[in-house]
Amino acid sequence: MQVDHQLFALTKLDVTGDGTEEIVACSWDGQTYILDQEKRSVRFQLEESVCSFCSGYYALDPSKEAAPCFIYTTFSNKIYMYYNVKLPSMVAQSRRGLAAKCGQDLSPRQSQRLIEWCLYGKK
Repeated sequence: MQVDHQLFALTKLDVTGDGTEEIVACSWDGQTYILDQEKRSVRFQLEESVCSFCSGYYALDPSKEAAPCFIYTTFSNKIYMYYNVKLPSMVAQSRRGLAAKCGQDLSPRQSQRLIEWCLYGKK
């Protein structure tokens, strides 16, 4: 996989829950890449420059089960913890296919409104 960003952190974490660990890489500008063994990837953009990154299994309470987490420290002295990071799949799926799995059948107008909301934030 080629990236246009300078990567500085490389970790591994099972974010799909399938028992295999994915590679998680982070760049200085906040781009985070998740890459599986089949070379499929997902990219996430943190909106701040990052000075440190780690991933692992952490719990917010000692009595709770640990969950996959991403932790970022920024140059503006902030810490961001994304708790319980899980992806159902690394494979892109169509909206129609996902709706059918959920037992939903959207009308053309509902589909249009959903797409507008996803792309532009319109209600």
